[in-house]
Amino acid sequence: MKKMLIISLILTLSIVFVGCSSGSSPDDSLTMENITKAYTDAGAELKEDKPIFSMIEAKDGVMVYLNNSPVKLYEYASASEIESAKKENELIKDWPSRGKFLLETSKQEAIDIFNKVE
Repeated sequence: MKKMLIISLILTLSIVFVGCSSGSSPDDSLTMENITKAYTDAGAELKEDKPIFSMIEAKDGVMVYLNNSPVKLYEYASASEIESAKKENELIKDWPSRGKFLLETSKQEAIDIFNKVE
């Protein structure tokens, strides 16, 4: 009886540890500072203007101008919040996202910078 109890305890703990240990992706380490730095390094101008981030349920937003075109970056609490917001809002469903960040732009150059941020 003791052996069965010990074995079941070991199996339960193994399942818990395996289930709770998710591999972290490179996008988990992204910060708004990393992303805005990538844009300013590429020649974009950081403005004090803030996009209306609350309308799309983001917790923060930053606007940069790349070749005089606005590029809006939105930060959410998590990647799952972005997915939830995309389901609720048709406007943002096709916008690129990485980790907990969402990008609003029509410029391919801005999308390329966003995708290359480390």
